[in-house]
Amino acid sequence: MLLALDAGNTNITVGVFAGDRLVRQWRLETDPRRTSSWYARALKCPFRKISERPDRAVVGSVVPPLDRTLAEAVLTAFGVKAEFVTPVSPLGLKLKVKTPSQVGADRILNAVGLRELFPGRPAIAIDFGTATTFDCVDAGGLI
Repeated sequence: MLLALDAGNTNITVGVFAGDRLVRQWRLETDPRRTSSWYARALKCPFRKISERPDRAVVGSVVPPLDRTLAEAVLTAFGVKAEFVTPVSPLGLKLKVKTPSQVGADRILNAVGLRELFPGRPAIAIDFGTATTFDCVDAGGLI
């Protein structure tokens, strides 16, 4: 099972996947003042009703002060090292921007989703989060 965390400025959306199937989803309030043990309990709680536990974890975060806390929480809760999505993650995307290091994980993952949903076709993702963003992918998967 894969534990996926999307840490945004307002909420952390958590999803649990068995293969391609979303098994469970919930949200936590983003609060960098909370401890890793608080987040570990919040991540483990929904698993009381699921017999399996995640054996992998991936985090897309736009809240750098929370990254270490989430990494510790995932390790504490499940004994798994979380992988963080960054502009240099091996996702098969080429970021066609002047400073790729400034592209957030949320936008990178939107582009990955577009590429998976619409392979070989240009597409646009509009994300209505704390900020509204438009992410464009061309037919070759370049953003």
